[in-house]
Amino acid sequence: MRLSIHTFKQLQPWKNRRTGTMLAVLALFAVLGVILIRASSAATYTVGIEAESGSLSGNAASKTVASASGSAAVMFASSGAGGGGGTGAVSCDQAGIQKMVDSVSQQNIQASLQSLVQDDSKPTPNELISRHVSSPGNQIKVDWAKKQMTDYGLEVLNQPFSSGGRNLHNVSARINGTDANSLYVIGAHIDSISEKSSTQAPGADDDASGVIAVLEAARVLNGFKGCLKSTLYFNNYNDEEEEMNGAPTFLKAVSGKTVKGAYNMDMIGYAPSQECLKSDVGKSSRDQVMAQKIVDMNTKYNVGLPVTTGTYTQNGGDDLEAFWNANIPGGYLIECTTEKSTDGYPGYHSTKDVMKNVNLGQVTKTTKLLVASLAEFGMQ
Repeated sequence: MRLSIHTFKQLQPWKNRRTGTMLAVLALFAVLGVILIRASSAATYTVGIEAESGSLSGNAASKTVASASGSAAVMFASSGAGGGGGTGAVSCDQAGIQKMVDSVSQQNIQASLQSLVQDDSKPTPNELISRHVSSPGNQIKVDWAKKQMTDYGLEVLNQPFSSGGRNLHNVSARINGTDANSLYVIGAHIDSISEKSSTQAPGADDDASGVIAVLEAARVLNGFKGCLKSTLYFNNYNDEEEEMNGAPTFLKAVSGKTVKGAYNMDMIGYAPSQECLKSDVGKSSRDQVMAQKIVDMNTKYNVGLPVTTGTYTQNGGDDLEAFWNANIPGGYLIECTTEKSTDGYPGYHSTKDVMKNVNLGQVTKTTKLLVASLAEFGMQ
């Protein structure tokens, strides 16, 4: 019922006082009711957004919410054996990508490197493992990497294959974008080799350095899933040091989909004098887009890693060649000093390929460049 001022004036004085008191009480309850309803509606709206948009996988949770400015943002937290932690709200723009780049953790990278090169059956720390395809350590570390991806909340795929009479597995995981047929890929090889391949081949630089970059990029980018159009794949190929059947196995698994571009890291940790990364291209002019992206991200996101570009000159020596042979644009990332340089890596393909030769700062910065590149490509 609505009372007018005119109605009040017609009431008797004693009735005016009683009615005025009653109306004041009613008005107070009305105001309190409006406040409670608005508060309840606001709380329900916020919870409703998170419940409808949120997704949970493994130990990582991501929720899409509306930011104060009205632009899309992603809430995420991730954890893993090497240490985790989210970056809070990440917007689907340059500022959000910068936040992810800054969240790449050298501590995580160091912990993952140690886990990958050590033999868990012996007192640790040690660097007595072999990940060569002839060693039991190969499957042990494949399983370890799969668990890392699972703990980071990614969808891990089963990718077995036979090579040289052995049953092997790739490590392949993905972050789904809205387009399951548009793919970007980063990879490195998980197997190792040395003069004692069956018993000791730590492969710290070749290519544990690349593997841990893939793992850390996956951990960070899983928080960007709500912003992605293209689907991202994170691969640790097996068998690179022998028959090189790991990368072709992956390409068979995604047959029928469009792989728009691929990066491969093979030895990104050695820096005897100063940090430096090479971003090489193959024979196609389309490779230049992938290589130049790394250069551009270095400046745009203040990574601070000297980057040079060049042309890939090896023949039959890297997993990325399977992509180039399939006419897929690719960028080959490698330390500026390699086994083919005059001052080449002294631990190449030997038991001397150990952690002390890996520059963690260079690996961390390379991972930051990958995160930025994949985030920008993934939004396309």
